[in-house]
Amino acid sequence: MISVHKRQSNFEILRILCMLGVVIGHVLLYLYQDEIHSQDMSLCNQGRVFLLNGCAVAVNCFVLISGYFTVRLTWSKVVRYVAMCLWYAVLVYLLLGGSWLQVLFPVSETELWFVPCYLVLMLMSPLLNAGLSSMSKRTLRRTVLFMLLADVYIGYMHQCEYIGVDGYGIFHLICVYSLGYLLAKEQLIFRFPYLWVLSCFVVMTALHALKMFWYPISAIYSLHYNSPIMIVASILVFQWAKELKFYSRVVNWVAGSVFAVYLILSNPSASSLFHDCQNACLNFSDSPIVRFCMLCLLILGAFVCCILLDKIRIWVFNRIEGVCQSLS
Repeated sequence: MISVHKRQSNFEILRILCMLGVVIGHVLLYLYQDEIHSQDMSLCNQGRVFLLNGCAVAVNCFVLISGYFTVRLTWSKVVRYVAMCLWYAVLVYLLLGGSWLQVLFPVSETELWFVPCYLVLMLMSPLLNAGLSSMSKRTLRRTVLFMLLADVYIGYMHQCEYIGVDGYGIFHLICVYSLGYLLAKEQLIFRFPYLWVLSCFVVMTALHALKMFWYPISAIYSLHYNSPIMIVASILVFQWAKELKFYSRVVNWVAGSVFAVYLILSNPSASSLFHDCQNACLNFSDSPIVRFCMLCLLILGAFVCCILLDKIRIWVFNRIEGVCQSLS
């Protein structure tokens, strides 16, 4: 039995899987983008599409978790967030070079779209929490539904850039955050949720194949975060994690540093080096199995290195915070 005083690990394992999904998704799109968006119906290519569909729900799931638990904003959290972004901008710049503007302005000049958008979501969270918590359940359902309709119908289907055509923006994050809050109030029950998840990814893979021959399918499905089926898949994955009940200190320890993986590997300078390593894996052998194993080792190795690097940052930040508190 899990103690109520311990942080359960179901959503922490989801954070880890989502960050692995972000990394794997970037690798797939870098190495196989032309094949994935082609009429190649081979089993190998459809396997890549299936895996990419699973990876694409990662961002939505991250924000669903934030909405489910709600962001409790304090200025110390904002400072730690910005300081973390600055730390890795400086570290990558010193080791690999890059743009000095990204060092001076790690949130506003970054090429990582999620960094400024999530900061704005954090800053808006007191307003969002107050508004959402003041609604009746019926009003909350309607409000979230209409927000998602605007996000999907106006933004995604009609490609309105003022709303957001692909989910890479603050409005989509607000919609998903509100949806996460609603899921915390609802008691959704799915028998065998993992079967629902697998079935959804199979359907998405089939729709992707059909879209290559009949483009109107893109009205309901694409790899964009605000496509309707992508949002449904994100809810199913989130519900699967919600149904898990277990505790692991190792999982919680790793999950506390997963955002560092994004900040490091998605930095343009580090990403360029990571791409070179991916190309080296492909050139290492002509065997598809050997290539696959090499890429898996590369991804896991990079993931572990980023987690360990972040534990050093956490140790340094804790010491700095301790000194500041003693001085105050």
